[in-house]
Amino acid sequence: MSEWIFDAGILVFLIVVAPLWALARTRKLKRESATKDEVAYLTRRIYELEQSVQELRTTVEAFSAGGPAAQPARTAAGPTPSLKPAAPPTPATAPTIAAPPAKPAQPVAPAPAPPPVIVQPETRREPAVIAREQIVAQTVRPAPKSEAVEAAPRRNWADLEEKVGANWLNKVGVAVLVIGGAFLANYAMETLSKEGKAALLYVLAAGMIALGVVGERKEKYRILSRAVLGGGWALAYFTTYAVHHIEELRVVKSPVAGFALLFVVAAAMVAHSLRYDSQVVTGFAYMLAFASVAVSRITVGTMVASAVLAASLVVVLARRRWYELEIPAIVATYGVHWYWIWQIFEEIGGHKKFAEFPASAALLTVYWAIFTVSHFLRDDKETEQRISLTAAFLLNAVGYLAVMRYQSLYPEWRFWFLLGVGIVHLGLAAFSWRLERRLGFLLMSTLGAALVVVAIPYRYAGARLELIWLVEAQALLVVGWRMADVHLRRLGWIALGVLGTYVMFQDLSPRLAVWAPPDWQTGWLLLTLAAAYYLNARYTPRLLGENATETELAAAKIWYGAGTGFLMAAVWFALPFMWVALVWTVLALLTSEVGRRLDENALRVCGHGAALLAAVRLLVINLQYAPAIYGVSLRVLTVALAAGLFYLGSRRIAAEFEAKPAEVEGAQPIPRDREAALRAAYTWTGTTLAALLLWNEVTNAAVGLAWALVGLALLEVGRTVADRPLVAQGHTLLALSFARIFFADLNTERMVGPISARLVTVTLLAAIYYYAGLTAEERTPRMKAALLWFGTAALVALLRFELATEWVAVGWAATTVALYFVGRKMALGTLRSQAYVVTLLAAMRCAFDNFYQTGAMWFSNARTVTVVLAAAMLYALLGVALFEKRKVVEEKRAEHAAPLQGIIRRLGAWIGRGFEWMDANPQQLYFFVPTILVTVLLSLEATRSYLTAVWGLEALVVFLVALKLGERTFRWFSLGLFVLCVGRIVGVDIWDIESKLGRIVSLMGLGAALLLVSFLYARNRELFRKYL
Repeated sequence: MSEWIFDAGILVFLIVVAPLWALARTRKLKRESATKDEVAYLTRRIYELEQSVQELRTTVEAFSAGGPAAQPARTAAGPTPSLKPAAPPTPATAPTIAAPPAKPAQPVAPAPAPPPVIVQPETRREPAVIAREQIVAQTVRPAPKSEAVEAAPRRNWADLEEKVGANWLNKVGVAVLVIGGAFLANYAMETLSKEGKAALLYVLAAGMIALGVVGERKEKYRILSRAVLGGGWALAYFTTYAVHHIEELRVVKSPVAGFALLFVVAAAMVAHSLRYDSQVVTGFAYMLAFASVAVSRITVGTMVASAVLAASLVVVLARRRWYELEIPAIVATYGVHWYWIWQIFEEIGGHKKFAEFPASAALLTVYWAIFTVSHFLRDDKETEQRISLTAAFLLNAVGYLAVMRYQSLYPEWRFWFLLGVGIVHLGLAAFSWRLERRLGFLLMSTLGAALVVVAIPYRYAGARLELIWLVEAQALLVVGWRMADVHLRRLGWIALGVLGTYVMFQDLSPRLAVWAPPDWQTGWLLLTLAAAYYLNARYTPRLLGENATETELAAAKIWYGAGTGFLMAAVWFALPFMWVALVWTVLALLTSEVGRRLDENALRVCGHGAALLAAVRLLVINLQYAPAIYGVSLRVLTVALAAGLFYLGSRRIAAEFEAKPAEVEGAQPIPRDREAALRAAYTWTGTTLAALLLWNEVTNAAVGLAWALVGLALLEVGRTVADRPLVAQGHTLLALSFARIFFADLNTERMVGPISARLVTVTLLAAIYYYAGLTAEERTPRMKAALLWFGTAALVALLRFELATEWVAVGWAATTVALYFVGRKMALGTLRSQAYVVTLLAAMRCAFDNFYQTGAMWFSNARTVTVVLAAAMLYALLGVALFEKRKVVEEKRAEHAAPLQGIIRRLGAWIGRGFEWMDANPQQLYFFVPTILVTVLLSLEATRSYLTAVWGLEALVVFLVALKLGERTFRWFSLGLFVLCVGRIVGVDIWDIESKLGRIVSLMGLGAALLLVSFLYARNRELFRKYL
């Protein structure tokens, strides 16, 4: 018994005392804050007035006493300052008084004129001095502030005492009195009979009511009396409840009679409290009634009493418009019911089935119905009412669902319960729409739609609940379209968003982690979702027209993306993994095409996004696996078709851009740079796929050739259709094929019949490079030069690997001859430049390889044969160069400006200038290179004794030829060789040659040659001067 009394005290304190104290405390703080603000304002005003009065007073005093007070300081008269201040009332006579006492003996007229001139400046300066001193005094003086603070009114503690004694204590006293009554009842239960206990409690209740009625008639005791009235009615209600439901006080045995008595007392309590038209009194009475029910032994009958209280309160709220009482009433009603369920679970030892479950569910439904009726009885015009109404609706729904969930024991009923409640709320939303209650429609429809969405998984978990959600979302959208209601459409959009999120995490995510075989059932489901999203996105703007909001238009564009995603996911689920990327590519092109036909930019963007995903899957999946179907590699089939589709997509973008201005009137213009970027992206994707496919499928030796063929095809197509990205892709593939020559083609040992594979592939590659370079456009001179260099480099490298070691230099020399003649014939400076480079390479090859080839060959050795042949070819070019009529150096520079610019950028300016010089003077290169080779060969082949004579003979021949040709550099070479011979004789022949005949031949032959040269110089002196 003591336990429920203690619980009763706690509940009374929490439900009655604490809220009343908090309310009174809040009002007191507001009043005190307002009083403090008013006092501070008045204090500030008083202080400002005091300051203004003080300033005015100081200024008046300063001006009134300024003249006489300043004269003593100016005259510096010692004994007179105490007499001067006696004349403030007559400041106008100051000029006559200011005269010194020593000057009265001079009555002459000119004498009085100087004193006034001296006195006037002194009287003008004094006020300024006084004003500065006054300002300093005002800034230092703090007196006005202290006076203002002291003048502020003090807090009236009598008012506070009156509030505590007259307002707060009566409410606390009533609450304590009710608790004391409960303790008295506890004591009486041990001594009195049931009738005596009930009579005692009724007497106490009647006494409190009578006391309140009498006291309420006087204004002085009205607040206290109303509080006592509320406590008396609460005690009467509790006693009436106890005479039937509590065993110790049970006098009435019939449940019907007990309920009737309880209803009569509740009605009387409400009717009596309404007489005073006080929201506080009525609310206090109801809260005490709820507390009295809570502290008793709660049964089903207790909950019925709680329902009766709630119903009567709703009636009062509707009649008096005391809507602030509804929120605590809802909390108290559901709180008491939850407390009852909690007690039951405590008694039975856990969350188990209990006999009162049907009655509890029915009572909760009654509570919900009562407060729902209250929702429709209230007005929602003003802002405060709308806020209160919304809070009450949410509390009612949350309380009903939370307590019902707390006592739930049958999970299989949750679907039907949530579905039923959701449908009821949707029906109430329609009812609100008919009543033109916008707020009720928003609240009811939102909660109803949410409950239906939440209910579906409880019934169809593991089944295709996505379709049911889709049907609900579509229903909301369709109703929103038909009723032109934006809120229903928003609910539909939200439902679609929830559905998409669920599908993403529930259906798609598991398949990302673990591969699974094709699932046609899920594929059809995703296809259905994609169709729904596409239709919603397409027809939302068309059906709504001007009524469509910006949010809905944005959502429609988003659903295009969601529909595309579901469509691709359907393909992913339904088809084998090697076919997915190809079908994605087809869908990407179809989506873009539909977007172009419908002039829907969002669809075009979705198509481009799908193409990107398809390209990624082709690179990651299809290029890595090569299963076969009917003997055909799926990698070749899917990747090749996808590459072709990407090229086709590029052309469709170009067609769209061309058709926009003329064919589609009012269509959205596509920026040229974006159109070009999209086309380039598609073609680059196709080219990349094709190149990687060739890498994987073609044999190692033929990859470069295959790349070059594809690159050549892209070049031709790009030039034909004026597609610069295609041309750039062709150049890229040609460059890659050229690089592959040195990594793969030249190193292969495979044979194609009697010839090597590299001879076939590299020769074809060189031909492709030459063709591409010769047919290149004039606007790309650098690429043209690069392609020609690719061809020559390929041929030179091929000769290095195909020819015997000693014949490489001869082959390169022959290549030089061919390049020079072709370049001269076609007027291509690039080929002539290549001839110069190959000439130097041939010379280097002779120097580092052929000079060491001493094996027998024909009538001599390999060294002599190969070097002589190479030198002979170069001398032939010398003859051609001398025979050819040379152009001016400036013209040659203009001719070579375009191709040489690339060389300058790659190898440096000095190499470029060297090419220019060689192209202007090819005879120099083709003379010095073979002549130096012959000179070195002679040094290797001639015996030591006759080397000086041989060199002298060579120098003589060179001099005679130079004399005939008129080339000064040739003569210089011959003279230099003569000097070398003389040096050899002095340094070597005289001392080291053992053969006497050889020494004689060297000395006499060199001497004769020198004399002949000297004779020729003397004879042709005028001619030499002309050359010089």
